[in-house]
Amino acid sequence: MAAHPSGTHDQHNAFNWKASSATRVRSTLLALLVAASGPAWSQAHVSKAGAFSLRASTVSSETLPEVTAKAHGIERDPRRGVLNVTIMRRDKSGETNVRADVHATARDLTGQKRDVPMKEVDANGYISYMGTYDFVRGEVIDFLIDAKPHGAGPRLSLTFRDRMWLVK
Repeated sequence: MAAHPSGTHDQHNAFNWKASSATRVRSTLLALLVAASGPAWSQAHVSKAGAFSLRASTVSSETLPEVTAKAHGIERDPRRGVLNVTIMRRDKSGETNVRADVHATARDLTGQKRDVPMKEVDANGYISYMGTYDFVRGEVIDFLIDAKPHGAGPRLSLTFRDRMWLVK
């Protein structure tokens, strides 16, 4: 797992529980989505730059409830993963979810890159970005995510490695 070039990488403080109740509910829902994937895929990855943070996680599309997968146009398949990204801005009143231009790439250990097209998802005012990718059992994938919050804000980058396992 690589740190942001500025050295600001924090995976231990993924959630700010002093945030507003709406933010806590959204964070809890995101944590449940990540946790539903099982122990092999349950780690959230975080990169911070100033008051902004980029959070990313991967889950198997098979672990998504059918209704959720259908609502987001995701075909459930044991060899398809879902990359979920959120951008947050921290201020005195807590954390606020913000829109951003998000680009993601997956790279295998041979160096072969493939784009992970990211789609903005607005769920009752909570903005996240989802993209799907295919994998083979046991494949190690490095994810490279680049995000630029709309308006003022620094460019955020995050690189992390996951080993892909079949759920069933």
